[in-house]
Amino acid sequence: MPNYITVRLSDDHTAGTTVGGPTPKASVADNDLAVGRVVDAVSHSAYWDDTAVFILEDDAQNGADHVDAHRSLAWW
Repeated sequence: MPNYITVRLSDDHTAGTTVGGPTPKASVADNDLAVGRVVDAVSHSAYWDDTAVFILEDDAQNGADHVDAHRSLAWW
């Protein structure tokens, strides 16, 4: 297992008003499901005791952050 992994969930709920596209609620639900599946997979693996999972939301409202696509706030 690598020491660091970044996972980007790309369902953009702001695109949910596009004709034929998923609704905003469906996009948010897809991302929530994906987070749950990642945490479930890691928590049932041999790596769980040594793993930290940080979940950040960067809601730039139409693509990556205009300053830095890796910028997010973290509170602890």
